[in-house]
Amino acid sequence: MHTMHLTIALSGGAMTAIVIGAIALLLVIIIVAMYNKLVRLRQSCKESWADIDTELQRRHDLIPNLI
Repeated sequence: MHTMHLTIALSGGAMTAIVIGAIALLLVIIIVAMYNKLVRLRQSCKESWADIDTELQRRHDLIPNLI
């Protein structure tokens, strides 16, 4: 049986460029994920404060009924 092997020979510079590119891509993905998480946390915080404002407004509206 004859098997054919495909071998790709890369120079040292090409291999270094691929490694640096992979690291850069990984860093970009991490930064985008962190940014998205921060945006999500900020939105969650705004929603929480809006819920508090709603409850305070409801309480304010019910006070005259107690008097």
